[in-house]
Amino acid sequence: MPCFEHSRGQIVVLENKFERDFIAKLEALKYRFRPAIRDRLSLEANFRQQFEELNRVRSIAAVCA
Repeated sequence: MPCFEHSRGQIVVLENKFERDFIAKLEALKYRFRPAIRDRLSLEANFRQQFEELNRVRSIAAVCA
């Protein structure tokens, strides 16, 4: 199947399949799909939380809030 087609619908289908396959590969490597992380703000909040828990620290942003 070619990477690009003239039909826009075909490109969307290929991109969707690529995303699903990539997520499946990450899950096989024991990564978890987190549907709640949809934007940069939620990604940064999740990173901060995980970092603080793993390193037993509180970030300055959390202390000042």
